[in-house]
Amino acid sequence: MFRLRQAAGVFARTASSSELKDADNKPFIKEILAKAGSVGRGRVNYEWVNPASNAIQQKSAYPEKAEDVVITTGFYKN
Repeated sequence: MFRLRQAAGVFARTASSSELKDADNKPFIKEILAKAGSVGRGRVNYEWVNPASNAIQQKSAYPEKAEDVVITTGFYKN
């Protein structure tokens, strides 16, 4: 099962979850999955609302594929 986990909660995959776009209309979930699927790991930058400040900030995600699971961590850039 595919899940998106955000500080605010867990969202089960739907047809639209892989279509999520950032503040610049970039389909970042598709890019994360493509990066993990093609080279196994990498970095994806996108714009997202930081829950600590409620401001849109640049965020970096680091996906890595382990068998059939993609694990991603990330951080907000200042």
